[in-house]
Amino acid sequence: MNKKKLGRMPRGIRNCNPLNIRKSEDRWVGCCGNDGAFLQFIDIKHGLRAAFRLLYTYGYRYNLRTIKDIICRWAPPFENNTIAYLQRVCSYAGFEADDCIIVEYSGYKEKACKLVAAMSFVENGGDYLSLSIIREAYDLAFPKKTE
Repeated sequence: MNKKKLGRMPRGIRNCNPLNIRKSEDRWVGCCGNDGAFLQFIDIKHGLRAAFRLLYTYGYRYNLRTIKDIICRWAPPFENNTIAYLQRVCSYAGFEADDCIIVEYSGYKEKACKLVAAMSFVENGGDYLSLSIIREAYDLAFPKKTE
């Protein structure tokens, strides 16, 4: 994508960080810096990979297993209109707020990909990513174990 066209894209897309993960001391695979507030990644797949891994942490560390619980942590009321964010995600993806999701389990892959697509839609104000690139990023985040 050329620089002129990229300049008109939302910040999350320009940063290859479509879920707008804030800068932190965490060492994300593929992270190449920040813009002062949000991380920047070498490509969209690595930004999405980080998002999937962060959502995995929400489930593993904080036991957040419903769409509502995940969104309430991702988009807290002191920064966002959390209820509107949740409603937009649910509407976009066809979820109910109390739907369960275990991001890292392969049986939930499609649901996890739809969740990330919906969150990207809300974060960036439009559809900028295909489900196929999101699925590839999921596989990057949770590689299949070979025996």
